[in-house]
Amino acid sequence: MWQVFLQIALQTTLTRCDAVLYAPLDDGQGVIMNIAEGRFFSVNAVGRRVWELLTAPKTLAEICAAIGGEFAVDAATCQAAVTKFVSDNINRGIVRAS
Repeated sequence: MWQVFLQIALQTTLTRCDAVLYAPLDDGQGVIMNIAEGRFFSVNAVGRRVWELLTAPKTLAEICAAIGGEFAVDAATCQAAVTKFVSDNINRGIVRAS
């Protein structure tokens, strides 16, 4: 599978793809499945929270503001981590950017 490197701006709107299943785990993590490809991905607590925030379309800026406040992380670190998470999941076919 080819990995696409995207330029995701703070104004980019992000949504979950339709053919995806999600299950939260008791330890604060979660599991996401791309149904079309039959692939599972585990997410840590931050990834789980990003996924939960995407129950409705959100911009990267909105997600970063929520994560930064909830996890007490500086803006630059938060933006880098969330951008990587989102980019990885766009490539996995479980998040869409528009």
